[in-house]
Amino acid sequence: MREFGVFAGRSVMAFVVTAFVVGMFSYALLTKSLFEDPESVVRRVYRTPADPELWRSAATWALPVQALRAFLHAVVVFPFYAALAGLPFRRRFAMLAGLFVVLSVFASDAGILESLYISRPEFVAPSMLARTVPEPVIRGVIFSAWMARWAFPRS
Repeated sequence: MREFGVFAGRSVMAFVVTAFVVGMFSYALLTKSLFEDPESVVRRVYRTPADPELWRSAATWALPVQALRAFLHAVVVFPFYAALAGLPFRRRFAMLAGLFVVLSVFASDAGILESLYISRPEFVAPSMLARTVPEPVIRGVIFSAWMARWAFPRS
């Protein structure tokens, strides 16, 4: 049980920090105008700073939701802890990146591939994808590398 607690704690720490840091850079470099443009499709779907009351609610829930996501990652990955711990860093990183990038970003029910055929065209225009896909991919890669190095014994 202690081993799971340490693993889950590291998962939460790594994911929350990665989510907020990558999110800040992504917002500043790629998506800020999507949140600020009154005609942006993002403003019709997401809570944005343009509506302070809704934005305050989103900001209030951001940390607990990211921590919960990370805890759920730990719950799912921990049964494979021993097998992953026995792998060299690169293989462990590749396995985690497969989970957190390929399955979570591209192949999930709410992922990019599903969105390409089910979403309205304005949500999956190449210009929109070029600005929104990098964040979860970069976040997943960094989180996977951090966890592969920090949450397992050195290999």
